[in-house]
Amino acid sequence: MIRPTALMLALTTLSIPAGAQPVGDARRQAVVKVALVDADAMPDFRDRLMSALLEGGVRLSTTSDGRDVPAPTLIVSARVQPGGMTASVTGGSGYCVGGTRLSATVDLRVRDAASGAVAWGGVVPASVTVGSDVVAGRRVGADDCGSMTPASADYRRLTTTLALATARRIAFQIAPLRVAAVDGRSLVLDRGAPLVPLGAMVQVAGIGGAPVLYRVTAATPASATATPYGAPAAIAPGAIARILENDDPAAAARRFEKVDLP
Repeated sequence: MIRPTALMLALTTLSIPAGAQPVGDARRQAVVKVALVDADAMPDFRDRLMSALLEGGVRLSTTSDGRDVPAPTLIVSARVQPGGMTASVTGGSGYCVGGTRLSATVDLRVRDAASGAVAWGGVVPASVTVGSDVVAGRRVGADDCGSMTPASADYRRLTTTLALATARRIAFQIAPLRVAAVDGRSLVLDRGAPLVPLGAMVQVAGIGGAPVLYRVTAATPASATATPYGAPAAIAPGAIARILENDDPAAAARRFEKVDLP
């Protein structure tokens, strides 16, 4: 007879339709230990990742007297790889825009503590703007604009951004972000800050199946409110929502319906 592990129970909970069993059950069953983190360029990454997970309602296992308390069901390992700074300058008739972005990725692996098997993983990217220059005028060209590239990289802001993106990948795999209620045109999400920050773009599948974009306009530690960013659609309570990271191509998708002018 095969005995189900805690991970199997947690993942089974994820497949149960909203309303049949509270999503919180999956979060209570999963206990995460952040074990091996290789982040030479970002020495604070592990602490910020653990803080983001804890604030996001994920139970953490810590080591006390050589023992993991409580016993973990999931073991997290990560390798942070800085991508460096990338400068770009674009221009048109009478304007130019320049900027520099600092980027990094996390090679994430999450294992079942009981079996040691990899449950899921992947690459988590993040980037932040560290310099920008916008010039406009009748005679402005691309040569008049710079990227404002700093002399050295400051990874503090990128560390926080990358840690939050990684925490979202872990937390929402354990228990997906869901629509808790529909209030007129607005949605109430079942998780809040810091995993669902103010201003974040959220993609939700409408009742007809088409993806609909929302922007988070209010957030507390327990929940968040999002309003349509473009044409609204009918959304069912319990629908899964997905945070669009800044580097996600879907964040730049068309937001408004095409309308033929009279």
